[in-house]
Amino acid sequence: MFHSYGPNRYICSVFDEMRECIKTLNFSYMKSLIEEAQVMANRMEAALSDQSDVRELSEQRRKLNKELKALYEERTKLKEELADLKKTAGKDVEEDEDE
Repeated sequence: MFHSYGPNRYICSVFDEMRECIKTLNFSYMKSLIEEAQVMANRMEAALSDQSDVRELSEQRRKLNKELKALYEERTKLKEELADLKKTAGKDVEEDEDE
């Protein structure tokens, strides 16, 4: 039975090797297979956690972008109101000078 070693090795192939140990009653490398399976399982759990974090952060980013857009719109409206007030105040000053 050919077993792949290296970064492209899957946990299933480690389990297959464990089964082979049981068939042949050669347990000399079982400890290392258990450790290898544990490392792979830990990495899978970490990856799942990372994916969950990415989803949550994406959701937060979407919400913050909506808030930011609303704030920009509000700022634009306030600038327009301020410009209108300045125009109105300028006209009032001109009218007072005319009197």
